[in-house]
Amino acid sequence: MNKLIRRTVVSAVLMTAGIFAYGQEASASNDNFNGAKEYFHFGLNKNTTFFNGNSDTKIISLGVLTASDKSIVGCQSSVFFNHVDDEAVGLQYTAGVSIAENGFTGGQISGITNISHGLSRGAQISHGANIAEKLSGTQISFLFNKAKTVKGLQLGLVNISDDTDSTLGLVNIIKNGVHDFGISYDSNGKLCLQIQEGGKNLFTNIGVAGKVQGDFFNGEFCEVWLGLGSRFAYKKLSLDTEFLWKYVFSKEFTDLRNSVMDAHDADNDELAEELVKDFSKFQIPHLQFSLNFEVAKHFALFGAFGVDLRVEDFNDEAFNHQKHNLSGSFNAGDKKISLYPAFSAGIKIK
Repeated sequence: MNKLIRRTVVSAVLMTAGIFAYGQEASASNDNFNGAKEYFHFGLNKNTTFFNGNSDTKIISLGVLTASDKSIVGCQSSVFFNHVDDEAVGLQYTAGVSIAENGFTGGQISGITNISHGLSRGAQISHGANIAEKLSGTQISFLFNKAKTVKGLQLGLVNISDDTDSTLGLVNIIKNGVHDFGISYDSNGKLCLQIQEGGKNLFTNIGVAGKVQGDFFNGEFCEVWLGLGSRFAYKKLSLDTEFLWKYVFSKEFTDLRNSVMDAHDADNDELAEELVKDFSKFQIPHLQFSLNFEVAKHFALFGAFGVDLRVEDFNDEAFNHQKHNLSGSFNAGDKKISLYPAFSAGIKIK
């Protein structure tokens, strides 16, 4: 995590460093403004230029519609399209698409897509998609991130790469990362199903659990969760540390949901808003440690130890329909805090 923080800070610094570093060089080598003008470019698009300095490397390149330069050490900005053939140091910014043919050092910020070939250092930030070959830094998008390797973080709805340190998204497809489907049975009599996917330093865990007796989803009790985890691996052994946020579906939950719907139907919005606040009583913070042993290439056995947290007057309803064989409690101020540990064992298909 410290490495991730350092890379993020370095990315931010690099996005501005190129502007000042090259600007100082330009000032030192030119005694007047006419000499400095050769490092600036302003035009409508690639073929319609209002002003273009003689230097192949620009400090500032502004395009009303598009901007295209051989090299940038500073900032390139346009409305629709940015393109750099060779060196890109600093920032590419557009509402449309930015392309760095030989990688970049600094950042790319776009409204639609960022594309970088070669080795890049810094950050790609986009509303739509980020595509890179090799990136040391961060990819952030609302929709889609794709790279061959990322030494840092991918943050988006869908993240795809061969090898990424850390991912945070709904769908994470990492070839050399974590992609396990697990089935386990715990000491409280629950059958648990989970999917772990992402990078080894940071991955997501999505799961569901219910009682084995009777119907699995019979309305009496079911819990779902979403969480984050980190894996430390040594040969065939690995240790997962995970923080999960569980949500319990029970008869009380169903009754509360029906009460909210009835209040809306009766146009009693004030009552409905008050009832909605009670949904927080059905959540459970959970800390879990799992030890995995890889039996075969795509098969592992694992054992886990986890703890549910109950805070008086906060999430009492979440525990009404759960059987707990182990428990402990203490007082924190005027609140009673209860801990419910459990053990589980199962298999993972990798």
